[in-house]
Amino acid sequence: MYEHIAAQFKKEAKEIFRNFEESNLELEVIPRKQKPLMTLGYSAQARPRAIGDMLLCHPRKVKLYLSQESMRYDEPKFKSLLRHEVLHLGYPRHDWAFRSLAQEKGIPLTGSTVEGGSVKVQIKQGARYVTVKTYESTEKWVVDRANEYAKHLARTNRGTKVRVS
Repeated sequence: MYEHIAAQFKKEAKEIFRNFEESNLELEVIPRKQKPLMTLGYSAQARPRAIGDMLLCHPRKVKLYLSQESMRYDEPKFKSLLRHEVLHLGYPRHDWAFRSLAQEKGIPLTGSTVEGGSVKVQIKQGARYVTVKTYESTEKWVVDRANEYAKHLARTNRGTKVRVS
């Protein structure tokens, strides 16, 4: 029933990661009722790794969970969400390398970016991240400015974890 989504996922993976081999991935698409919009799941033993657009290692069995809301998105929005999840084949977290490749390939960093939301700069306090600055746009120049601000915070607050989401 969701073969076309699996095929699109693999097509996007080929475009993002130049050494992606479709035959090395077993993908199951699973619908669900609630958010998040889209999530990629794989076993805890999988160790996704990439350098730039080259996959070093990726999970062989992957589950793509789709919310009902995401399946109602128009084609460009859905493709943006899908491309975001494809990046997780090589980058499990939204770290600097993930964000760098996402920006290079024009891939949104979060679901709210796809929905025309905001960009937030956050610092880690204890076990949670706290928003210190919000930009009310997701245009590229705004994301660039948020990244610069995050770098500034990281330099001036050594040892503090900073992220842009």
